[in-house]
Amino acid sequence: MGIASKLKEEIADIKSAIDDLPNTHYKWAAAPSTKREIHIDWGVVYKIGAFITGVLAFIASWAYAAISWGFLIGVGLGWIPAIFIGIIAGFIWPLIALAFILCIGFIGFSLYKP
Repeated sequence: MGIASKLKEEIADIKSAIDDLPNTHYKWAAAPSTKREIHIDWGVVYKIGAFITGVLAFIASWAYAAISWGFLIGVGLGWIPAIFIGIIAGFIWPLIALAFILCIGFIGFSLYKP
């Protein structure tokens, strides 16, 4: 007897022991299930949202610096504070997204005339 046959015998013993338990309605699958489950990795969702929000905040704050301080200083040195603003916005992007959705909802409800 090889190791594989011993394992198969042990698995068959465990299955029969489970089947003999009272009130057991567990059925052993003969084939792989066709049911598909969707698994969302929220860590990846957070990273993607952080990247998008950080890049948009960086571009917006760099453009604001260029408009406020002029082309030479705004474009030349405005990227330094824009990096910090982009990083901070990337970390707190769920709050920014919630505030954005609430603002759109408020504007929509204020414009709605029944």
